[in-house]
Amino acid sequence: MKKMIAVSVAGLVLGMFSTADALVVHGTGVPKTDSHDRVKIKMKKDHSSQVYKVKVAEMDFDATIPEYGYVDKDSFAYCVEFYGRRNDEERNSYAFKTLDEFHNDAYYKAAWLVENYAPGNDTHNSRSERLEAAALQAVIWETVEDDLTFYSGSHHHHHGGGELESNVHELRQALDHLVLTDEIRGDLLNNYLIAADGSTQDLIVKLPSGSGAVPEPATLFLFGAGLTGLAALRRRQLSRKN
Repeated sequence: MKKMIAVSVAGLVLGMFSTADALVVHGTGVPKTDSHDRVKIKMKKDHSSQVYKVKVAEMDFDATIPEYGYVDKDSFAYCVEFYGRRNDEERNSYAFKTLDEFHNDAYYKAAWLVENYAPGNDTHNSRSERLEAAALQAVIWETVEDDLTFYSGSHHHHHGGGELESNVHELRQALDHLVLTDEIRGDLLNNYLIAADGSTQDLIVKLPSGSGAVPEPATLFLFGAGLTGLAALRRRQLSRKN
């Protein structure tokens, strides 16, 4: 009988996490950057002479996600899709997906980089912070896209010169030493979503502080149903003893 209870509890826990991990909610967001915040970088297509010149910055992101109770919550975001139309700073409708939806550790690595190295909402928008954000965006693209590498070239091609290259090197080294434990994955899963609208570049969005992922109603039903099943099992045990 103890084995039956253990199986029931395990099934309950797995059901909760499998439902929560598959969470896809819908909402809107406004990705915003000021033109003077952007830093020019170059990304090179691997095994090719193609070099892309782009201006990047950490984006303010005002999120409205009814399922989470968000209305114009202030957060920030980075791009996780290089090829595609740039977000145009208008309110877009998004499908917000969990990191697990993509079955790709690259998105967890991107979230880890943002969590540990992004200037974030507390930024003072200094030159140093803008270069940190630019390097972070470059390494996120390197991580998520299979065929892109930050291209140093001559220093005059970048607004940050040697400091930008040094930041990129530091982030690459950090990734080389990263071990994605279950604890790290769980923390990132609860604090980041991927915003996709199908027509512009996907974004990785930091959830507002202290929020965390919210289970769907189906998850709560599963939880309640599991508890009900355990209670019924316990009653049957007691009746047999009597």
